[in-house]
Amino acid sequence: MSISLRIVGTFYQRDDINTGSATVQEVLDYAVSNPNGTMTSSACDNFKYISGTTAPTVIAGRKPSVTAFFANYKSDIVSPVSGIQYPKGEYFLPESLVNN
Repeated sequence: MSISLRIVGTFYQRDDINTGSATVQEVLDYAVSNPNGTMTSSACDNFKYISGTTAPTVIAGRKPSVTAFFANYKSDIVSPVSGIQYPKGEYFLPESLVNN
C-alpha cells in the first residue's frame, strides 16, 4: 500500500511512500531520507521536520508533536492548488498556537 504525504504551506508532496502500515513518524522520516517530492513543477532537495512535546513535563504520557516543517527547492514552484508560481528557495512552516 502506498501512502501520500502533502505539507500545505511548504508545497511538499510525495505520493510514493511504500511503507505499509507505518506510523506518522516513520512516514516523515522516510520523506527526510528521500526528500525529492513528487510535485512535477520543482524538485525538493531538503525536507525536514521539528518535533517537540505539547504537554507540560508534569503530565504523564505526553506525546511528541510536529512543531515545524522545512522544504528547500532548487527551482520555482507552481502551487498545485492555485497555479501561482513561487520562487525557488526555503519554505518554513512553524506551528502557531495563536493563528489558524
